[in-house]
Amino acid sequence: MTDQSSAMREPLFQAAATTLRHSIQTGLLKPGLVLLEGPISDRLHISRTSVKRALQLLEDEALIHRFDGRGFLVGTPDDAISPVREDLPEFELAGAEVGAKARPGSQHIQATVERDILACLVFGQYRMTETDLAAHFDVSRTVARDILGRLQERGLVWKTSTSRWVSALLTARSIKDKYELRGILEVAALRSAAARIDVSALDRLQRKMERTENGKKLVNAEEWFELVNAFVDLAILSTPNVELRASRLA
Repeated sequence: MTDQSSAMREPLFQAAATTLRHSIQTGLLKPGLVLLEGPISDRLHISRTSVKRALQLLEDEALIHRFDGRGFLVGTPDDAISPVREDLPEFELAGAEVGAKARPGSQHIQATVERDILACLVFGQYRMTETDLAAHFDVSRTVARDILGRLQERGLVWKTSTSRWVSALLTARSIKDKYELRGILEVAALRSAAARIDVSALDRLQRKMERTENGKKLVNAEEWFELVNAFVDLAILSTPNVELRASRLA
């Protein structure tokens, strides 16, 4: 009889590694495919931290390897194959619902708090307390503090000099400054990445964008942003400048 409680206690990063390993070994994930933490996190419904640990395991097993661009490639460096950039959600991954039911409570809470903060930014600045957040979601203050800390890393909240958590203030000036900075960084990244961009993959993405834009079906915002993000990963984030990539992601 299977010990279901033991299976349920399996760390998510190990479950993710098992899923990706099986998908590689069975050919679902082809040699040369670019693996990025973000898309895998979305596909398997787990945090990027868990995905990062899973990819490290697979790298130790020589099933994937790092390359000059961003992320990992399926296969070993000896394979000498060109990077293949495809939308990961299009693949039928084995056990793709790794974290759908076992998703950590803090991840679910963070998503809820993040959504609520984004919905309120245009109305002004709000104060949040660890105690109230913990009580509302019936979790410990440690969990609440961890969630706010992660949202701080994303620039959605910040801590005052008196250690009070407040939502980031969204103003016309802050939006203008962020877009100006983004424009400067993206142009610089494109220039430095020019010789490294996979032109054939860029052509395929362009044709996909054109089909989407010219199609009869009305494209929703989520679908279009997926295409834009694919372009960012393919072109802008191909820059060899590590600090520039980090600045663009921040």
